[in-house]
Amino acid sequence: MGSFGCATNMYSWVCLLVCLLHAAAHPCDSEVQSACPERASSELARCLKDKSEHESPTDISSECADFIALNAACADDIVKSCDEAFFTEDTALCLSTWTAREDLTPKCAGVLSWALPKQEAAGGDGPTDELGMSEKDYAEKQEWRAKRRAGRSAAIEKIRQDREQEKELEALKKEDPVAYKQLMKEREEAEKSFEELKKRRRLIAAAEERKRRKELGLPELEASSEEEEEARRQKRIEERLEVIREAKKKERVNWLPYVLGGLFVAYIFFNVLNMFGGKKKDDNDEDDKDD
Repeated sequence: MGSFGCATNMYSWVCLLVCLLHAAAHPCDSEVQSACPERASSELARCLKDKSEHESPTDISSECADFIALNAACADDIVKSCDEAFFTEDTALCLSTWTAREDLTPKCAGVLSWALPKQEAAGGDGPTDELGMSEKDYAEKQEWRAKRRAGRSAAIEKIRQDREQEKELEALKKEDPVAYKQLMKEREEAEKSFEELKKRRRLIAAAEERKRRKELGLPELEASSEEEEEARRQKRIEERLEVIREAKKKERVNWLPYVLGGLFVAYIFFNVLNMFGGKKKDDNDEDDKDD
């Protein structure tokens, strides 16, 4: 088992869920792909509503805003009656057609009355039974159930593989603690690098979006919490560099005054020395003349 496979274990599991739950189109499909492509479906409502969590700057359409409200208000109903099918093309169909209205919570029923996508609200095939379901509705429900069964089978298989990997890790921990510790360190570093890469991509995308809006003359978007944090971090780095530069300037000693002072002292010293040396020579010359 490679260390990279272990490091991306959780990430691959999330990706599997995303692929299973986001495969079908829905009113927020483009927004999800842009803003929250790697989030579990149950977390999409919160992610889409909070711009600071967006992977890329994303505008939410009115249809998507209604669909977000529907998923948020009917969360318990979706878990209970729709097999946790948040943000799929079958979410509204399950709530409006496959689930009896009296089985919905009052909050969900209230939002359902105005938040349904237009094509779901329009209907058009005519009810055929006491639940108001047509043959087309039944066929769609059966197809949906088949897709969900296939999705659950794939998810169960992935869980089984993950458990096997965990058992292998436990065995490695007992047999070779040093190798296990190194593997966990590599795994943690890989996850940290991956998160940092995603953060950098979000910041780059946000910067490009601000540039694009500026070129088009559009109003600027509010800075996300990540952008503000990055700006503060850059400011702290610049402040530390400025302190270091100032300290280095103070450490630099200007030797010119000392050199000039030394030369002046040497000049005085040699002048005095020459003066006494010349006087002594004159005295010696006078003594020679007397002799």
